[in-house]
Amino acid sequence: MDYVHWRDFGHVIARTWEEVPVVWRKVYMQMSAKKERFGEKEAEKIPKDAPPRDDKYRTDRGAREDGSGNPADEGSWIYELWDKEKKKAFWFHKSMKEFLDEKDDPLELEDFFPCPKPLYATLTNDSLIPVPDFSLYQDQARSLDTLADRIYGLINMLQVKGVYDATQKELGRLFTEGANGTLIPVKNWAAFAEKQGLKGALDIVDLDPIARALQIAYEAFGQNVQFVYQITGIADIVRGVSDPNETLGAQEIKQNFVGLRLGDMKMAVAQFVTELLQLKAQIICTKFDPQTILKIAAVDQLTQADQALIPQALALLVGPERLQNPDADSPNPMRAFRIEVNANTLVQIDEQQEKQDRMELITAFGTGLEKSAQVVQAAPQILPLIVEILKYGVTAFPVGKGIEGTFDQLLEQMKTNPPTNANKPDPEMAKVQAQAQADQQRLAHDQQVAQAEAQREAQIAEREHAREQEKMAMEERMKQMESYITERENQRQIEFEKWKAELEASTKITVAEIAAKASLDQALMKAETAANEEVAGDVGEGGTSAKPKRAPRPGPLEQLAKMHESQSQAAREAHEKSMELHGKTVEALQGLASEIAKPKTVVRGPDGKVQGIK
Repeated sequence: MDYVHWRDFGHVIARTWEEVPVVWRKVYMQMSAKKERFGEKEAEKIPKDAPPRDDKYRTDRGAREDGSGNPADEGSWIYELWDKEKKKAFWFHKSMKEFLDEKDDPLELEDFFPCPKPLYATLTNDSLIPVPDFSLYQDQARSLDTLADRIYGLINMLQVKGVYDATQKELGRLFTEGANGTLIPVKNWAAFAEKQGLKGALDIVDLDPIARALQIAYEAFGQNVQFVYQITGIADIVRGVSDPNETLGAQEIKQNFVGLRLGDMKMAVAQFVTELLQLKAQIICTKFDPQTILKIAAVDQLTQADQALIPQALALLVGPERLQNPDADSPNPMRAFRIEVNANTLVQIDEQQEKQDRMELITAFGTGLEKSAQVVQAAPQILPLIVEILKYGVTAFPVGKGIEGTFDQLLEQMKTNPPTNANKPDPEMAKVQAQAQADQQRLAHDQQVAQAEAQREAQIAEREHAREQEKMAMEERMKQMESYITERENQRQIEFEKWKAELEASTKITVAEIAAKASLDQALMKAETAANEEVAGDVGEGGTSAKPKRAPRPGPLEQLAKMHESQSQAAREAHEKSMELHGKTVEALQGLASEIAKPKTVVRGPDGKVQGIK
């Protein structure tokens, strides 16, 4: 297998590879190779061309670089052309009118051409002329070149530059000699200070606009790079760059999207490798001697079990006829076996993902096998179908491709020796086993029922215990409430007695005040009576009418009686309300206690099972 540079390969322009009738390549051959291939006489006739080096490394085409003018060497460009329609291969030099050699179908390959379909770039539907991927983002690439050039220029501009007063020549050494706090002396300091010192004698270029322009250029550069990534479909996760804040679902979406965008390229590479291996297999099986194949395979190093299969393997590769006669024709090997390369086998293996896939396969296969065993025991004739279903499920995993052949081998064995019902048990024995199994299931059911009944009884007892605890807690709360009510009643009685004593003391004070006031009022009344009688006598003599008498005032005892009565009435009403509230509280507590103390009844269903408590 030879590597052919893309510049040395060509074919006729066509719409598809299947329509290509002619392919060719250029081969650089030196004199020794030309003599061995075409003979000494023909080799001398072939013109000597330049070696396969790029033009930019040559000083003169066909001449040495030392300027001697002699040919670079004795090599020549030989064209090897394969014509699919004529089923012939031709060797020629473009400067010669006659072919150097021609042969009828030299390799007898299935597709004639000795090369697979080339790895093209992006193709259209009407031509095999590839479209470079660069053309998809060439505008962005030009923008990147422009931005890179401008960034380079801005970086060069981003340096301290300025001007200074020529009369102050010392300032020219400011940025070259002044370092680490070294001061530079100036002449005529007073005049220098009058001109505002450095501010008046030195001016520096403002770097802020340049820095902002550089920052904008970097941002535009990054945006163009992102455009290129989006056009080419190369996500950040493929480049090993990802946002740590992204979720696992977002990264899986990116990964799947990249697989869709780059899937065609992967499949093209896998198809290219597959066709290469198919070409090698055809050449080995049809052109190599069987003994040569055995030596290449190093059969001596195989195990005894594998060495026993060597005749069958050779018969499959070269055919039974060639085993007897090496000069006989071999059958088409592509019809005897299949060669295929999976695209996933051409990438670097992710060990963690590989482990996860294998464990998932083992779990899925074990579950399917366990459920299938029960079906096969009842109907052994469906075992091939079960094997096909398991094969269908296993081969869906990437790691399951390796055991596909084992399933095929098992299916072949079942076709040769189909499963029968020879091991089917005796019907009577099966009946006895079924009855025993039914009894065992019934016993297990009864045990489950008893266990459930015991659990229910335990739950009821637990509920009863909880109710008893609740009842005791309620009684304790009732006792506390009664004690609280009694304490409150005693406190109210004490407060009432205190109020009563205070009322009696207040009454005595009021009685004393009223008695003192009564004595004063009596003296006033006597004085008023005497004055009235005197006035009445004077009026009687003068003939005028007498003044009407005032209504008698209530006596002190009457006022005291009314006040005592009103205060007693208010005290009685407050006491009656308190006693009424106490009676209602006691009745409520007694009702609650009697309700809790009532006997409970267990409610059972028609089947006798406990359903609740009433």
